[in-house]
Amino acid sequence: MSSFSFWVGNYARPDEAGLQLWRFSEESGFTVQGAYCGLRNPSFVLQHPSLPALYAVEEGPEGQITSWDLSGPVPVMSARLSTGGADPCHLGISADGRWIYTANYTGGSVACYPLDEKGGLLPRTDLVQHRGHSVNHDRQEGPHAHCVFPAEGNDLYVCDLGLDQVIHYRNQDGRLEEIGVIAFPAGAGPRHLAFHPLYPSLLFCLSELSAELFVINRDREFIQSRLSLLPESCLAGNTAAALHFTADGRWLIASQRGQDVLSVIHLAPDGTPSLYATVPTLPVPRDFLIRGNTLIVGSQQDGRVQACRLADGEITPTDRFLRAPAPVCFQPAFHSPV
Repeated sequence: MSSFSFWVGNYARPDEAGLQLWRFSEESGFTVQGAYCGLRNPSFVLQHPSLPALYAVEEGPEGQITSWDLSGPVPVMSARLSTGGADPCHLGISADGRWIYTANYTGGSVACYPLDEKGGLLPRTDLVQHRGHSVNHDRQEGPHAHCVFPAEGNDLYVCDLGLDQVIHYRNQDGRLEEIGVIAFPAGAGPRHLAFHPLYPSLLFCLSELSAELFVINRDREFIQSRLSLLPESCLAGNTAAALHFTADGRWLIASQRGQDVLSVIHLAPDGTPSLYATVPTLPVPRDFLIRGNTLIVGSQQDGRVQACRLADGEITPTDRFLRAPAPVCFQPAFHSPV
């Protein structure tokens, strides 16, 4: 893939460019296409897969979700609604494109919204409040919903870092019905899910606190295997962050903050993972984006974003950089407004 556009969500004040649109090409590097102010800490952004609509959360004590119309020359905010909880940090769109979900981290809750025919937000139909805690007194004193991951049909999987659980919901006309709970080892802190169509019965989950990859058997709702991504001596001060597949589906990559590395995981033909390499990267790599043979990774700490070459599990940094306020989310742009 020689060139592509992508969105960047930053921790930023409303007067800063919290939302940015960039283009990368192998020939010319990074080119800015748009920079948009007016949002407070849009820490996660997501574009609708089939409609010209973009969504962003605003992380804060009173969480907000915004929708943006991309059908014109510049993005136009079409709605701003409360998420019903503090510090929303993740978004997911249902398989049929009709619903969007938010995870409220500090609020420990999950919100559900319908979308109109243009992808605009409609009023919230459900807010599910999680309850409980786990063993880490500093990080798991209460529920912390961290990832909303829609699957086929009306299913939704939610990582709750504070409860050490992945909770399985089903959307019943805008109401989230709990179907099952997958319990994790105490103190693991499940954070991010990934799914590949070659393995329809498997979910791959990255744990923030224990820096492990868990393979979940969706049919029986239990943890099928677990893989440590860092030695135990490296766990203090480290928090795992994002988990993404490569384009060919043979590799999973996880970002680790503290150790500031990318963990490269190889998948066997049956989906069994093994740790292939640990690659140093920018400081505090909260998120990254894979497009073809290019990996874009950002430093939340120093505001740099770097392009890397990616081939057969090997990650090679380049001298291509851009600057952003505090990049924490990357998403591909499908319907670029410019």
